[in-house]
Amino acid sequence: MGLRTIATMAALTTVITVTAAEARVFGSRDTLEFVDYTSMLGEGSAPLSLCHVTSDQYIMFFPVYTTSLGYALAENECDANKYTLLGEDDLATEMAAGRLPSTLPPAPELSGGTVMKNNIVKAVLALIVLVGGGYFARRKYREVMG
Repeated sequence: MGLRTIATMAALTTVITVTAAEARVFGSRDTLEFVDYTSMLGEGSAPLSLCHVTSDQYIMFFPVYTTSLGYALAENECDANKYTLLGEDDLATEMAAGRLPSTLPPAPELSGGTVMKNNIVKAVLALIVLVGGGYFARRKYREVMG
C-alpha cells in the first residue's frame, strides 16, 4: 500500500469520524462586534446594542476567510447568541427615528487586520495549489519520460 493511499485513508477517516463538538472543522461561524449603544430595549427590557455581524469560514479549525453580514441588534453589548439582522430599510427607519446614530455608514466595513488576514490566507492557499500542482506535474512528467 502506497504512502498516498495511506494518507488518503487517514484523511477520509478523520472527516468521517467528526463529532458534533467538532462541527467547525468545515463550515462557518457568525461573530458579533460591538458598534454602539441604542435606546431600544429587547426581551425582558434588556438594552439592545448595535453590532457588526461577521461570518468566519473554517477549514480544519482555522478561520480562513471573513465576510461582513451587516448590522444587527443584540443584548449584552453584542455578547449574545441571539441577534436580529437589520436590513437597509430597517436601518434607515431606526436612524430616522433617532434610535441609531445618523452618522452610521450604510454598510459596516471589515477591519484592516481582517482584510489583511483574508489576503494572506488567499496567497498561502494559492501557493499550496501551485506547489502541489507543480509537484504532481513534475512527477507525471518523470513517469512519462522515464
